[in-house]
Amino acid sequence: MIDHTELSKFRSSLTFSQLVNLMVYMLYHFYRSDLLGDCVIHGIDSTELANECKTPLASIEVSGKKIRIYHDLDCDCGKRRNKRDKSPYVIGYRLHTLTAINAETGHSYPLISLLAPANHHDSNFLLPLVKLAQAIGIDMKLVTADEAYHDGNGAFYEETRIHVTTPPSAKVALPEHVNPDTLSVFIDDMCEIPMCHVGYENNAHEYKCGAYPGECFRSGNCPQFREIPAAKAAESVLLRTLIDRHFDLVDPGISLKLHNDVKSLLKADTIDNAAAKRGLDHHAEIVLFHSVKAEPAGFDGMMETASVNIRVKIIITTTAQILFADEKSISGIGESADLACLNAARRAAENIAPAMVKSIVSWWADYTANGLPYTIALRTGKNADRLVFTFQDAVESIPRVISLTEKSSCGGITEMMVRYKGGSSEFKRAIFKRLKHDKRFANLKTEGSKGRFLALSVMYRFSDN
Repeated sequence: MIDHTELSKFRSSLTFSQLVNLMVYMLYHFYRSDLLGDCVIHGIDSTELANECKTPLASIEVSGKKIRIYHDLDCDCGKRRNKRDKSPYVIGYRLHTLTAINAETGHSYPLISLLAPANHHDSNFLLPLVKLAQAIGIDMKLVTADEAYHDGNGAFYEETRIHVTTPPSAKVALPEHVNPDTLSVFIDDMCEIPMCHVGYENNAHEYKCGAYPGECFRSGNCPQFREIPAAKAAESVLLRTLIDRHFDLVDPGISLKLHNDVKSLLKADTIDNAAAKRGLDHHAEIVLFHSVKAEPAGFDGMMETASVNIRVKIIITTTAQILFADEKSISGIGESADLACLNAARRAAENIAPAMVKSIVSWWADYTANGLPYTIALRTGKNADRLVFTFQDAVESIPRVISLTEKSSCGGITEMMVRYKGGSSEFKRAIFKRLKHDKRFANLKTEGSKGRFLALSVMYRFSDN
């Protein structure tokens, strides 16, 4: 019997090249065994290896970044996975391991590992692990891993031709009336017979009723047809990104009306001008367009695959200028054709969203540097120029009002834009306070107010004298 001491001495006597050759030899015979069966997938995960070093020997700053030095020079402090009874941080290492999984039995076998300081993100080790495995002859088509090992822009698949699948995101729900366990599609909540996937057209998956003649008593009152658009997944990601950053969004009903209005205007104008016009009508600062084009899904022997191209354009409503425009093409996989498209659309939107938000935030910082823009619509009746001038002089005299620009005047309604360094309610109070001693504005009142839009009216009867 060979004990551990002898094995340790043997290992320490080998060079690095000999150790690699020995590992390849062992993996070769492992794959020739019957342990893996005929259905094999691979997985990547990491585990924490805590070190006894609790306090750094020194902490220095290099190029604005704090560097900690511990007794074990290679270890570092990183964020721990969610542990209810432990500190959120761990000092030590993280071991990233590639395993082979027998899909029929569920048994997994560790193949190769990479060790790194705990402060290195998991995504840095997806490509090195897979490339190392490919270099020693391990054939892989599908790798399952958690979201930390993401392939956000599809570059990993392009380089390795290997799909990375992650657990379903808790933030993105399945389409309505889809069974989460079987992924069967139904027409509505009352439907009990799964629908049949018949094809993909106009960026939507088409389904028809799967019931045999006479099998369903609702067949006479049921449309027996349904579409699941791939764009919904992308839209949910873009909306969630904007909501998380506390942007004010137009409600869905108005958004749909805007979409239809813009389509009707396209016959006479460009999409940028049409979008800007309709956005201004609803007091929006910017209008976001997105389109999703998906290629029909295919089956690679293990999973359904799909390729999605997403285009995003943002228009500034006041100038009709393009603030942001980009497009991404991302592949996705899933257990069914529609899930592959939804996965690809979600990942494409997640990939494009950070740059989109950065552009909006940067533009808004510049746009509001000299005060927030407020739109005032003042209704005075016709031939009331002097009353309008008095109102404008009063507004310009309010502290923290930077500028006032008259935008239009027609039919007794004057619209103006005011830049003011303050909130909307504060601005509104300041206007009424400034004019309270002028009897011509005794009946000044608010017709409507929403965000930075204020509609006021004042009716003053001028003397014939």
